[in-house]
Amino acid sequence: WKEMGTEQLTSRERIRGDIEDPDMLEQIMSFFNRKVDAVICDLSPNVSGNWSVDHAAQISLNYTAEKLMEKTLVNKGNALFKVFDGEFSAEFYEFVKKKFIKTKLTKPKASRKPSSELYCICMGFLNSEKSE
Repeated sequence: WKEMGTEQLTSRERIRGDIEDPDMLEQIMSFFNRKVDAVICDLSPNVSGNWSVDHAAQISLNYTAEKLMEKTLVNKGNALFKVFDGEFSAEFYEFVKKKFIKTKLTKPKASRKPSSELYCICMGFLNSEKSE
């Protein structure tokens, strides 16, 4: 991994909504009218205070986002998933690792020490459909 400089983003859009809404895929595809180059998933459940429940819910949201990503990300595109570190984080990482050329699970230096947030960086999506 090499450090990359900051560059101006010429085109960026954000869609906010419920990732578990069955109409989300249609909303995404109709908004962009094409597959996208990158997907950033910064998902968090409504936190209950029970770490086991919250962690499982957050990982479940990431699996749901990954299903959408499969249909919306271009071949060789990139993705970033926020992951709550815990019992299921390694399993999720191994799952997405098979779908990209290069992956890395990391905790940014700027992240607070007690924070459980990790980031799964995924580069070079191996899209089996390859229809762009």
